[in-house]
Amino acid sequence: MYTEVEPRNYHSAIVDVTDRCNLKCRHCYYYREEHESQELSKEELLNGIRALRDLHHIQHMSWAGGEPLMRREVLEEGVDMFQRNVINTNGLFPLPKWPRTNVWVSIDGPPEVHDYIRGKGTYARVIENVERSACDFVVFCSTINKLNAPHLDAMLEGLSRLKRTAVVFAFFTP
Repeated sequence: MYTEVEPRNYHSAIVDVTDRCNLKCRHCYYYREEHESQELSKEELLNGIRALRDLHHIQHMSWAGGEPLMRREVLEEGVDMFQRNVINTNGLFPLPKWPRTNVWVSIDGPPEVHDYIRGKGTYARVIENVERSACDFVVFCSTINKLNAPHLDAMLEGLSRLKRTAVVFAFFTP
């Protein structure tokens, strides 16, 4: 028997701002198949997020993609709707410093491993953007997979010189 229930008090959500990305990473499932991009306009997306926020009492939003900073104009308005935000980025665009917003940057290993997975020169650009950033704190997020697992110690050693950073790990799910 189906019973009507009150909307739950969900406190956080994740939204894919775009399916577009400026990389084609070796482990990314998305580019293995053909997809037709059908993005909502900025207004449609923000109105939908606003409606879900109000219905479910969402207080924390994680902004993901593709590469969410490819739709920076959506994020600039969107982060103002929530008490806390996380931007999940590949780090190749300048990192934003917005109120109540943390930036999580993908990192896949020491330079040679990261570049093998994400593209030549990407590690150096990520580190440069983190070092230039005005963010109070940046979190590196490393997805452990068979390509980088043997190199995590070297990655941590390289990242340990950076100030105002931390590292978290996730596991690759095929």
